[in-house]
Amino acid sequence: YYLGQWENNEKNGYGEYITNDKIFIGFYSKDKRNGFGICVSKNQKHYYIGFWKNGDKKGPAKIITEKKIIYGIVDKDGNLKKTQNEENYFYNILEKEGLLKYKNFFKLSFDDISNMINNYGFNNYLLQD
Repeated sequence: YYLGQWENNEKNGYGEYITNDKIFIGFYSKDKRNGFGICVSKNQKHYYIGFWKNGDKKGPAKIITEKKIIYGIVDKDGNLKKTQNEENYFYNILEKEGLLKYKNFFKLSFDDISNMINNYGFNNYLLQD
């Protein structure tokens, strides 16, 4: 399911895309994920906050589970290069990349995202087989 903006019969702008195994909340351009987004696994045990370019993860990212947080940078090959697991270090990277306006999204905790998803009503969909 896709709920969002369209242009020329393609996903373009803000959208929420729900599949059998994940939810993506973020931005599209020319029918591909482009820009900032949050990806949630179906079991809600893994959250990815970061950026996409032409449908692929790219740039600063934060992976959150109930037990840990990993900060990193996704390189051009799609590999996550871990950075220091310290918020201030990561925010310096955002500032250097001109992405500081997204700082508050990277402050979201596991519980914050869980509450956001559950309050949107996606939880019932995610729990379906």
